[in-house]
Amino acid sequence: MKDRIAKIPKWGIMIILFLLAVLMEISVFQVRFWTEGGREETEVPLSMVWFQDGAEISEAGALLSDQDGSNVFQVDLRNVTVPVSSILLQAECTDGHEEWWNRSRETYAVLDSRAVWAKVILTRGGENKLLKDRMLCAGAEDSIRISAAEDPDIVTVMLSGVKGHTVLLKGIMLNTRPAFHFSWSRVAAAFGVFLFLRMFWPQSVLWTKRLWDEQGHLDKHVLFAMIITLVLLFPLLMFLLSNNTVYLQSEGGFAFYRELAHALAEGHTEIGLKVSPELLAMEDPYDPVARLEQEVPFYLDYAFYHGKYYVYFGVIPCLLFYLPLYALFGVDVPGWLVLVSLVWLIVLGNALLLLNMAKRYRPDLSQAVFGLLWVAGTAVYSLPSVLGDACNYYIPQLSGIVFVLYGLLFYFRAAEKAENTREAGILLAAGSFLTAFTAGARPQMVLGAVVSLPVIFPLLFRNVEGRKRPVWGRIACYALPYLLTAAGLMLYNYVRFGSGLEFGTKYNLTFAYVNQGGLYPETAGAGLFYYLLRPFHLTGVYPYLQRTLLDWNNPGLLANHPSIGGLYILYPVLWAGMLLLAGKSRAGERTGELYAVGRLFLAMVPVLVIADALMGGLMDRYKLDFAVFAAAAMGLGVMSRKKEILPEKGRLALQTAGVLLTLLAAVVSALTYAAEGVSSLLQVNPEAYAQISHLIEFWK
Repeated sequence: MKDRIAKIPKWGIMIILFLLAVLMEISVFQVRFWTEGGREETEVPLSMVWFQDGAEISEAGALLSDQDGSNVFQVDLRNVTVPVSSILLQAECTDGHEEWWNRSRETYAVLDSRAVWAKVILTRGGENKLLKDRMLCAGAEDSIRISAAEDPDIVTVMLSGVKGHTVLLKGIMLNTRPAFHFSWSRVAAAFGVFLFLRMFWPQSVLWTKRLWDEQGHLDKHVLFAMIITLVLLFPLLMFLLSNNTVYLQSEGGFAFYRELAHALAEGHTEIGLKVSPELLAMEDPYDPVARLEQEVPFYLDYAFYHGKYYVYFGVIPCLLFYLPLYALFGVDVPGWLVLVSLVWLIVLGNALLLLNMAKRYRPDLSQAVFGLLWVAGTAVYSLPSVLGDACNYYIPQLSGIVFVLYGLLFYFRAAEKAENTREAGILLAAGSFLTAFTAGARPQMVLGAVVSLPVIFPLLFRNVEGRKRPVWGRIACYALPYLLTAAGLMLYNYVRFGSGLEFGTKYNLTFAYVNQGGLYPETAGAGLFYYLLRPFHLTGVYPYLQRTLLDWNNPGLLANHPSIGGLYILYPVLWAGMLLLAGKSRAGERTGELYAVGRLFLAMVPVLVIADALMGGLMDRYKLDFAVFAAAAMGLGVMSRKKEILPEKGRLALQTAGVLLTLLAAVVSALTYAAEGVSSLLQVNPEAYAQISHLIEFWK
């Protein structure tokens, strides 16, 4: 049998897996269509429905409002002669219109939705059972299941618009057969999972193929697979982002970089936003409670200094992505395009960094291990949450990650060109500039520069007669970019705030007491638990991961936001780096360097966690800052072990664990797309949220 399967060509395997995905869509994902038919479908006349405060009934339906209480009604099933297995509520919100304003009462997004929340109570013999709230979307024939054990006498329903107060109840049907809903999205997802398992399951041919050949050339099949993946990735990212309409309507909160580009092009750093007289009159404009109590209009997350607004966020993303096109052609680059490009660059950067680390430390690394590390290393960033939740922090945060990834990449490339003085110097300078740029995007991430020291130290100091001699030309290439970048940023800060070391943190208009932080040990402890080890919270409702607050308060805690869970708890695959790098060193070329770099990656995780906790408090999105270091440590931990040291059964067990943990990481990362947030999918686009929920929860 195995021989017959081995003879099937690759394209034949692909067709079989695709047909299997289609078959699964027709059978498994349509389980309700095949199992819930056959009962007599019954329409409940609206005239026979009891409405709490009456309702205006016409040919179009019953018009209900949660403002006058008429949105509560009951359906009496005691006179229904057939068993009831489901109830279909055909309803839509008629005034689902919402405008989002900033603190100056200016509209920055307009959102419309016909979606309706349904709260259902089943009553039998005087006992009530409350079902989980259900979102109903206009046009979606989505019935609510009723089990035979429940067999209610009365069904009480409360309808309310997700973004409005008035609901049109068009009709009520009992025992409707669920619609046959064929979804190509589900087919694609199932095909992707099947293909993933086929490629990476133990004893797959990829486990025996080297990533790099004996001559140091990358396998052409790996290169082809990477190109195809990256080509398909960009439209997928655009599709995911397009569901969050706030990104498209209002720059997703990224207008400040556009405004800064305009200001810099005009030769100044202040933003031309009108300052309210109330804010100017405040004794302490940085007191968030006083601003709210006095209803002072202000612009959130801008720095306010001497009666003028400034952009608080790092200037480097503006200089790279916004200012050039505006200064040359008067074109404002859309923030959503910058965001998608940064996410794409992160996925590419992860692959390139892994390739170069493998070439340096494990040239015999198998293609399967590389593929798993690429998928798992990208998954732990929770990048889908960035696309599903419009937040003005993401461009500087993602920029910082890009600078770290590509800065390290250039350092590794410089080490490979050690014999070529000119090329090594250029690569060193490029790596230093990119790493230094993090100070102008996400300042705390510049600490990651120390990770590269074991790699570049041999370039900067040469052994001469048993002594280390500095190579001044390369030292200049390495150090000057840091000095030039620091000088530029300090000048920029001095022009704005009269101090080269002030980035605007203490002048930021936010909801935290930015001037009352401090070095409190309990804050550091809370950060380590919150960001790394806090247990996740599961619910029975998509997306299953629920953000909850950490019950922790102390004087130095600037913010305490709800969290899904700690990074190492959500993504247990990361423990591979911590455990493997803590073990005994293997024998081999550059072993000491591998462990030094890997352990520095590990050390950067708690260092950045503590820095984030002290500087910004507890915010779930800050996990982006150190996920890059945890993922790199995982990669080097796996590379530190030779397969020859394990017996056959041990290798199979580890390979199986690697596949399953990687698949789990991808699933958890995908679920974060619809998680709660600042401007999350449920808040912004209820229809898209409901459609995704219904595709996943096909059994409900």
